[in-house]
Amino acid sequence: MPCASHRLNLIIADAARSSITSISFFGYLQRIYNLFAASTKRWVILKKHVTHFTVKNLPGTRWEANVEAVKSLRFQTTEILEAIEELERVSLDNRDGFISTEHRALAIEVRSWCFLVCLITWYDLPFQINIISKARQNPSICIYDQISHIEAGMSFVSHYRHGGVAIAEGKAKELADELEVDRAYPEPRRRKKMSFQLRIVR
Repeated sequence: MPCASHRLNLIIADAARSSITSISFFGYLQRIYNLFAASTKRWVILKKHVTHFTVKNLPGTRWEANVEAVKSLRFQTTEILEAIEELERVSLDNRDGFISTEHRALAIEVRSWCFLVCLITWYDLPFQINIISKARQNPSICIYDQISHIEAGMSFVSHYRHGGVAIAEGKAKELADELEVDRAYPEPRRRKKMSFQLRIVR
């Protein structure tokens, strides 16, 4: 039986897997980590640009670690982009077309408006829930303090449910202006219905 704190982590993990957009977002976060962790030379380039938080591996169900992974990009977006773009230049100098296109694809995604809004959302929500999780793991906390933390978290989630998109877009606007990103969501693809004509051959 998982403990109460771990059940809370499992709930957030299931919530992250309920949306195609969030699945894609965390997939890109993992690709950014894999990009720099693939060699010590790439990690040195990352450390040259990033001085506070390094990129983190995504553990899956330990959402405390996932918050740290999102935080590194949330507060160092420009620096990590500069590191990715330097890796792209190094790959082009080495005539490595496969790696350079991977770097370019990641840079384009990070510069997209949808990614920036997801970055804000998936930092704000797990950060608040992580406060509850840590409080529940404290062996010296009393039941009344636990109830207070849970009620505060439920109030935050309820408020975020109704106005969270506007809050996230307001914060993402600052990043978008800094990175010169157009604030527009991609248009959804429309499926075309194929028409079949039945021809009778006599």
